[in-house]
Amino acid sequence: MIMNKIIIALIFLLAGLPLLSPAQNNKPGAKAPMAYQAFFKNDMRKTEGVFPVYRDKQKCYVEIPASALGRDLLVSGSVTQGEYYGAVSSVTSILAFELGEKNELVVRQQICADRAKGELAKAVEAAGMQPVKFSYPIAAYGPDKNSYIIDITADVNASGKLFSFPNVSQVNKPAADRSGLDSVYVIRDGVKFISLRAQTDVIPGFMFIPPRDKHTSVLVEWTLQLLPERQVAARESDPRIGYATISFNDYDRNPNGVARVRQIQRWNLEVRPEDTDRYNRGELVEPANPIRVYLDRTLSSAAERRAVSRAVAEWNACFEAAGFKNALQIQEGEPEAAMAYHQLVFSYVMGREVFSQVSDPRTGEILCGRIALSNQELNDNLDLIAMSVGGYNPAFLTDSMPAVREEYIRYRMSNQTGLMLGLLPNLAASSAFTTEQLRDAEWTRKNGISASVTDGCATNFAAQPGDGMTLSDLFAKASLYDRWAIEWGYRQYPGMDAKAEKEALSHLAAKAKDKPALFYAAATSGDYRVNATDTDKLDTDLGNNKLETATLGLKNMERLAPQLPEIFEKTHRADAPWTDFVELMAQYNSLYQNFLSGVMNDLGGVAVAPVLRGYNDKALTYLPRKQGQETMAFLNRYLFQGSPKWRTIPLEEDVIGLVGESKSAGVIMNVCRGLMKKNTLARLLTPQENGISGIYTLTDLFNDVDRYVFLNYSTTQRVDRFRALLQYNMVREFMLTYSNTKAAQGEDPLSFFLVNKAKEMEKKLERLGKTHSDAASRTYYRGLSVFLSRSLNKGSVSSLFQPQQQ
Repeated sequence: MIMNKIIIALIFLLAGLPLLSPAQNNKPGAKAPMAYQAFFKNDMRKTEGVFPVYRDKQKCYVEIPASALGRDLLVSGSVTQGEYYGAVSSVTSILAFELGEKNELVVRQQICADRAKGELAKAVEAAGMQPVKFSYPIAAYGPDKNSYIIDITADVNASGKLFSFPNVSQVNKPAADRSGLDSVYVIRDGVKFISLRAQTDVIPGFMFIPPRDKHTSVLVEWTLQLLPERQVAARESDPRIGYATISFNDYDRNPNGVARVRQIQRWNLEVRPEDTDRYNRGELVEPANPIRVYLDRTLSSAAERRAVSRAVAEWNACFEAAGFKNALQIQEGEPEAAMAYHQLVFSYVMGREVFSQVSDPRTGEILCGRIALSNQELNDNLDLIAMSVGGYNPAFLTDSMPAVREEYIRYRMSNQTGLMLGLLPNLAASSAFTTEQLRDAEWTRKNGISASVTDGCATNFAAQPGDGMTLSDLFAKASLYDRWAIEWGYRQYPGMDAKAEKEALSHLAAKAKDKPALFYAAATSGDYRVNATDTDKLDTDLGNNKLETATLGLKNMERLAPQLPEIFEKTHRADAPWTDFVELMAQYNSLYQNFLSGVMNDLGGVAVAPVLRGYNDKALTYLPRKQGQETMAFLNRYLFQGSPKWRTIPLEEDVIGLVGESKSAGVIMNVCRGLMKKNTLARLLTPQENGISGIYTLTDLFNDVDRYVFLNYSTTQRVDRFRALLQYNMVREFMLTYSNTKAAQGEDPLSFFLVNKAKEMEKKLERLGKTHSDAASRTYYRGLSVFLSRSLNKGSVSSLFQPQQQ
């Protein structure tokens, strides 16, 4: 009887308690979520969808269904109107909601740094945990108690957790009285919020300019999209093909340690099951999930849209090598969201160029992307681009400039699309073709001017009048390497096991052996096939003989020089300021500098190639002595002997006042600085120290400098103002490197070399100051000798005319 009474009492006690949801946890401090009936009030508006949204006058909530917990969500933010149009928030990534311990939803970032399936699997699992970025208290349960409602008011109105813009500070601190949620839209598998963000930043004063307020107003789009359940087949990287990668520690491969594994980043293109037989027979099929491509409203002109469409078509042709047709499919209208799954958007922006890509850090799958060409970048580069082909046809600088603009947009968009597909820039591609091929209209029409459009070499400045090329033939396009790299990265192998697929991929990669057009070189410094000019406004690293192509480019410049005043008159109004002509000449002179820099950067270069059994057994190849000597002879021909006469343009002298040596002052300084760079000198010393024969060495460089710049310290050759400026800059740059490396205190081989060279130079200049046959030259050499001696004594470089301290 007593036991029955206790049981009855417990039943009544439990009946009086509220029912507990599986999500509820009554830990201390945990606030119980509201029931849906108490939460949803008459003044609330509800937007139905995968993630229902609730709004009243003050608050905004989003409902996360239980079925979405633990699932991949694409969270993105983009500026859709305003000064920073096209900018994508750095928060954009894959996140996942999970139930926390205190009536909260935690948001975890999806990563994968360690993997194991064997004996260490449990240990790796125990040590690994996806990091929590932030959490949200559960405000209420959904109507069926199988979903969770969280408050995101701060996110959509201000700068909260889920939606923030840390990479653009001018829109990340909105003023509360001028900002807030504007509208909500349902999108495919998700929801989109549009918020107005207005803020004021203080621009600091400078000198006599007082501080001022800068007001910014933008519309920002926030999206939350549920990604589909998917299986992405991993593909490990190969050093012979340049793909962006993810990496992780694999604890299964090496029983005595850990292996670092890299997998390529690529879009998830699969073969439909019903197309498998056709695909395996070599027929082209559409992928099961093609990449949706949008040209948004900012690409308003027909020329711009045509240029982008042509760029997309180039890469569709590359995908045919992988067995796919129409892999990228241009859609009509505007995208429902700026960043959405399996979508690529092209734009045109006024400010900085935009390249934004989101990939899965666990598999390397590229989820979405955005490419925006910058009007600012286009304006900065277009004149130089037109100048580089203007010698072939001066009309490219006048009547045909709109066509040049379209072709440049097509090139830039194609270049960026290659990177969006996962490829890394192949900066050896522009060195793949011969000069003869570059001047063959049929060859360039089919293959462009570079083995890869990702290289950065835009134009064929080596083409000469009479070569029969159209404007399109003069620009880079997706080519041999691109088609091969896409085949390797995206070819599917239905029915093959992992081992057979790996063998097939290795066989495909081996095709690069002894084929310059398929050779990949990463953007690393020091490789004489990969020059710094590859990343400048205009790459002049073109062809497998850069001295030949640079010489042809300079011939085009010579041909163009006398026409520049007429071109200026034709392209500018009669009342155009002379500063416009100054800018035109600046582009022309910059092109000249680029040609010299392009060949000069070979010096000290070391070619690097992957060492793989049966493919290559030599990692490093140094610049041959003959090539180094020819490079210095080229610099002597086009600079050290004096500025070419064709560079003298009377109108430039009248307007700008640049005459004689003053016109070449900047070029001289840049070339001397490039020749005397510490890295260049150190790389030239390495083969010399190692006794490698047939290589251009540091001693060879200084022998050529003595010959071409200092005239072998001749006591009879008179020094003119140009020669004096050249020698002074060479001594100054030498001493800057001497000082910066602290050669006098150093103990490394380069320091010893520099110290000995400085003493040798000091003695020779002092002797010329006493023995030169020309009185003016003796005076000059005495001054240069004093400059060098003072710099050596002080251990730093001082002005030529600075009084010596007692």
